[in-house]
Amino acid sequence: QIARACASSVRIIDGSAIREGDIVLAAASSGLHTNGYSLIRRLLALSGAGPATQLEGQPLYDLLLEPTRIYVKSVLQLLQQSVPVHSIAHITGGGPTGNIPRVMPAGLEAVIDARLWPRPVVFDWLQRVGNVARDEMYRTFNCGLGMTICVPAGEADRALGILRACGETAAVIGEVRSGSREVVIVE
Repeated sequence: QIARACASSVRIIDGSAIREGDIVLAAASSGLHTNGYSLIRRLLALSGAGPATQLEGQPLYDLLLEPTRIYVKSVLQLLQQSVPVHSIAHITGGGPTGNIPRVMPAGLEAVIDARLWPRPVVFDWLQRVGNVARDEMYRTFNCGLGMTICVPAGEADRALGILRACGETAAVIGEVRSGSREVVIVE
């Protein structure tokens, strides 16, 4: 009986509900979230950076080792408040261009605007020191995105309010349109 009650309350969010016109929301990352460290080690050696290296008044090493933010409570709050969540993508290794398409149905793509979310300074440092191409940055690092969530356009403001009330730095970063199951990043 308990198993049936639990099974009846389970919502599978696999991206199949995504529709053209849906809004892409993002919860900001707390930093690198343990992605790209093979490249980071090479860049540290190449740059000669060390424990005393500062970025905007903060130790570089602290920025590189910022603990990963966990989004479970915030996402559960969306679901408990009956927000129709069409997809959830945790932006891990592979960055936004590798993770968002995993939940995107055929015939649709996400268009996101990089100017609409905070990009921690550590990503700019990595790109500059390593002369890392723009597309490679978005394939390797989260570039400030921790989690993306697609909701119907009419639910975006309510979802943002819930995420922010949970302590997330959240923003509308784009929308879904017809396309080839990819992510188009505008800067």
